[in-house]
Amino acid sequence: MPINEFRAHYSNLTPQQQREAMASIYGLDTRSVMTPTPDLTYEQRVALRQALDILDQKDAAHSRREFDLAKPPVPPYVYREFPFLLYNHQTKESKPAHNYEEKQQMLADGWSVDPFPAEPPPGPPLTAEERTAIEEIDRKLEKRRRV
Repeated sequence: MPINEFRAHYSNLTPQQQREAMASIYGLDTRSVMTPTPDLTYEQRVALRQALDILDQKDAAHSRREFDLAKPPVPPYVYREFPFLLYNHQTKESKPAHNYEEKQQMLADGWSVDPFPAEPPPGPPLTAEERTAIEEIDRKLEKRRRV
C-alpha cells in the first residue's frame, strides 16, 4: 500500500451517536442540531427556509467589501440648508446661521446673503483741485485718441 493513501476507518457509531459526537465537539446542544428528517411538515420546511434566507442576508450584509485605499468610498451627498453663511459688508465679516430663525434675525440686522456688496462703497470726497486735475488729464487723453 502506498504511503499517501488513507486507510479507511469506518466508525462503529450509529448516525445518531455520530450527530451527538459532532454536537459535543462543536459545543452545541444535541436538541439544537438541525438534522434533516423526512417527517418535517410543510410549515416547518417553510420556516426553515425563511430562517436560512435571513441568515444569508445577514452574512451578505456583513461580508467584507474591497475598496481601493487611494479612492476610499465616499458617502452620498445630502443637501442641508443650515448652517447658512451670511455676510456683513460694513464690518467685512461672515458668520453662519444655524437655523431659520437665526438667519431671519441676522438678515433683519443688516447681514446679506450675497458675498459681495451690490454697489461698491463710495470713495472719499474729492477736492476742487483734484477734480480740475482729473478733468485736465481727461482732456489730454481725448486729444491723443483723436490723433
